[in-house]
Amino acid sequence: MKNVLTGIALSILFTTPTLAKPGAAKNLGKREWPTMDGMVVVDGKIYFSSGTTLMISDAAGKTHDLYSDKNPDRGGVGKLTVFDGKLFGFRGSSLVKIDPNSGKAVGLNDGWREPEAMAGLDGKLYAVSDGALWETDPSNGKYTKLGEWSNVHGMVALDGKLYAVMNRELLLMDKKANVTKLADNLGDVLGLTGAFGKLYFFSLDDNNATGSHDSTLHEFDLATKKDTRIPLPADWHPNAGITGMAILGDKLYLAMSNGGPSITLYTIDVK
Repeated sequence: MKNVLTGIALSILFTTPTLAKPGAAKNLGKREWPTMDGMVVVDGKIYFSSGTTLMISDAAGKTHDLYSDKNPDRGGVGKLTVFDGKLFGFRGSSLVKIDPNSGKAVGLNDGWREPEAMAGLDGKLYAVSDGALWETDPSNGKYTKLGEWSNVHGMVALDGKLYAVMNRELLLMDKKANVTKLADNLGDVLGLTGAFGKLYFFSLDDNNATGSHDSTLHEFDLATKKDTRIPLPADWHPNAGITGMAILGDKLYLAMSNGGPSITLYTIDVK
C-alpha cells in the first residue's frame, strides 16, 4: 500500500491574506431547511442536500423540492457531489448515484463509515472515509484504498487536479495520491469550491484578540499562490458558519447557518 503522506512536497505557504475590494453581494432570503450536507451545481441549477430530500434553486434563489412524495424513509444524502452530470453521495453506508432530473438513486457499493469528503476526477470518484482515501469507479462500484487520510474538511476537482483541506492544510493531490502542500495554518474550514483558476474556501479563523472565531471567505489563486480575503455581506453574522458553498456563473453562493434547521442564502460576485 502506498502511504499518501510519504514525502510531502512543500510549496508556497500562506502569508497574511490581503483584502479584496467588496464584490456585489445579495441576500436571497432565509430557508427553513433541515441540516444540509452538500451544495453543488448541475446544468445551471444549485442542488442542496437537506434532510431526507434534495432542494433545487435557480440563479435567482427560487427553490423547489426535487421529490414530490415527501418520503421520510428515503434517507438523506451526505457529502453531495456532482460528477459527469450526475449527483453522488452517501445514503447511510451506501454510495449512491442520483439522476438530477428524476431523483432516482442507484446504489454503487456499500460499507462506508463516517465519510468526510468526495470529488470526481478523470472518470473516478475520490472519497475519504474510515480514515483513508479511496478511489471508486462509478461505472461498476469497485473501489481501491490509496492511503491513510483523515480529518478532511473539503475536496474539489478543478482543471484536472484534485485539491483538499486536511488538518488545516491546503493540499494538491496527483493521480498517484502523492500530495503537495500549498498552504497551512488555515482556520477551521467549513467549505471548499473552485473556478476561474482559483479556490474559494470559507473558514472560521482564530481571533486571538477576542478569543473567538471570525467568519472568513478566502480566494486562493493557484497561479500565484496568493491568498485574498473576500469581504462578506454587510448583514452577515460575524461568527456564523456555512453549510454549503458553490459557484454558478460569476457568483459564489453561500448558505449561512442561522443555527438549527435554518440557513440564509447569499451570492457574492467573484468575477
